[in-house]
Amino acid sequence: MVIMKDMKTLKGFTLIELLVVISIIAILAAILFPVIARAREKAHTTTCVSNQRQISATLLMHAQDHEEMFITVGSDAWPTSLGNYNDTAMYNCPTYTGVGTGGAPEYGFNMTLGSKSIGEVQDPSSMLMTADLLPIQATNPSYTFIDPNTDLDARHSNSLVFSCVDGHVDMVQIPLNGLISDMLTARKLNWICTSGTQIGTTLASSTPYPDNKLGTSNDPKYSSLLSLPSEVLVNNGVLPNYMMTCTMSTYAHNAGSGEQYCGNTLIGLYLPDTVTSNVRVPGIFAGYSVGYGGPGSAFWYGGAALGVDSYGAGALDAVIGTLKKSPTAYTVKLTVIGARKKMTVGVYQGSKIVGNSSYDISDLDIQNWQGKTKLAAVKDDFFIWGSGVNACSDIQNVAFYQLF
Repeated sequence: MVIMKDMKTLKGFTLIELLVVISIIAILAAILFPVIARAREKAHTTTCVSNQRQISATLLMHAQDHEEMFITVGSDAWPTSLGNYNDTAMYNCPTYTGVGTGGAPEYGFNMTLGSKSIGEVQDPSSMLMTADLLPIQATNPSYTFIDPNTDLDARHSNSLVFSCVDGHVDMVQIPLNGLISDMLTARKLNWICTSGTQIGTTLASSTPYPDNKLGTSNDPKYSSLLSLPSEVLVNNGVLPNYMMTCTMSTYAHNAGSGEQYCGNTLIGLYLPDTVTSNVRVPGIFAGYSVGYGGPGSAFWYGGAALGVDSYGAGALDAVIGTLKKSPTAYTVKLTVIGARKKMTVGVYQGSKIVGNSSYDISDLDIQNWQGKTKLAAVKDDFFIWGSGVNACSDIQNVAFYQLF
């Protein structure tokens, strides 16, 4: 006898039910993946902090064993100077490539500390020693840094991990499209260590420019020429390493309606023995760029200016800032690193940075500056409308210092 059983009909998921489940999974993934990514990056950052703490301890230990002298920076990757003190694993940043080694470290060493003694660092707690390094360039085989904006990498969720000479490790958050140098300066951190040895003597002040109306564009005015110290001259096509400091007072004001002005108060280096007003000459020019937008726009702006060979509008980098209608004193610090073919300039009002700029001179023929031994204060308008614009400037206390 055959017994018949009722067969229950099997029911599957409908398309709508499947889509609902998939949507829920997608929403959960969208919520969880960023959380997981942040947690992973937090772990990577913690590893980098630990790595740089270990590197800083190694550098200081090596210095203490070598009469408190930092390593010598040569043409090879800087960790090679540490010899047996090395641990290859500590040069690897998991956020970067994850394969850093002592021969290709992913953390940079402050180039200006090379061959200096710990005692030469005036404030060890504010002087950068190591930091997250950008991808290596052909011009930087030593894997060192000199310009935070072009050499360092805020790769940890827009944060830069760094260590200082006192051994502490910290981080600084960099705003979107912000400059690393600005944020380091805001934290009162420094990355240029001079030897403290002055080159030559402090040069006499330039003759102050009186108020005068230039009236046309691109017409530089020069002060009397002074001689550069022999130690900073180009020798056999090689530009030396040094820092120049000076103070300048500058202002610009508007005397008419509907006028706009932009100009520079500069110090020019490597100038020829004779210069003629209204004629541009090659050289290095660093200082302050200032402008006035006219009564309609009612704003002032200013910032660091740096140019080589030609210092017209296309060669300068102006950074938004503020400027008053009365003379304001600024300190200009120009750092020249001939070994890296790079220059940086910072303009300060007291301890506050007003602007900074950098210039890569690797494509220039330094030989052109051979035999150019003069410096001068330079005032230059690079565009102007109207007829009532006035400006004045005064550059004083020009001094040069050894870097390394």
